[in-house]
Amino acid sequence: MLKAQSGGERPPTAELHENQMDQDSLPPYDVLDAILERLVEREQPLDQIIAAGFDREIVTRIDHLLNVAEYKRRQAAPGVKVTARNFGRDRRYPITNRFRDKGEGVSAPDETLVSRGSRASIDAFEG
Repeated sequence: MLKAQSGGERPPTAELHENQMDQDSLPPYDVLDAILERLVEREQPLDQIIAAGFDREIVTRIDHLLNVAEYKRRQAAPGVKVTARNFGRDRRYPITNRFRDKGEGVSAPDETLVSRGSRASIDAFEG
């Protein structure tokens, strides 16, 4: 007679393939959750997440997996909102222009292009 395993004994799996475990292709859940919280809920750029001590390769892989699955979220029915940010109205990531955060910091604007004009046009609207 076969004995069923309890939920606490069995490792987590997406069950896409025989004997495939989530830990085979993903970082440990505590690391994954921390990265996803920063990417989704805090909308932190990759360079900030990496600067917080996370491995660059893992962060870019999780970001890639998150973004290539964006079209699936658009196909699904709207879900309930159980966190501060959800994948429906709160987070819309472009799926057609191949935009990707490369983990490089935002550079300062070119000072020669920054307008230093007067406030005359703004003051005209403020009355």
